Amino acid sequence: MKIINAQDTINFLRRYNEWRRGSETMDQPEPKEVGEHLEAAATHLELLSRHSVMLGRIAGLVHEFAEEDEDTTLTCVARLCARYYDQKAHGSWEYLQKLYREAGHE
Repeated sequence: MKIINAQDTINFLRRYNEWRRGSETMDQPEPKEVGEHLEAAATHLELLSRHSVMLGRIAGLVHEFAEEDEDTTLTCVARLCARYYDQKAHGSWEYLQKLYREAGHE
């Protein structure tokens, strides 16, 4: 299967839909190309669904790591990662602190 990035798929499907609705400014797309983009769209939706479930689980944990009302989501995620992964990936806390500073915090 041909790998197509999400933005290319979005752009193609929007143009395809314009053609399908009667746009006279474009030629009929090749059926093979339509199929490739439909497959790519299905793959991207599957991945999005999996990531959505994972992010939902993380969001459920993040609030447990807020120590103050002013804590940002990034701070809470950093604490979450540090707590669960620092022992396995030495230096992860320092790396997360660096990312936090680079994002303009502290």
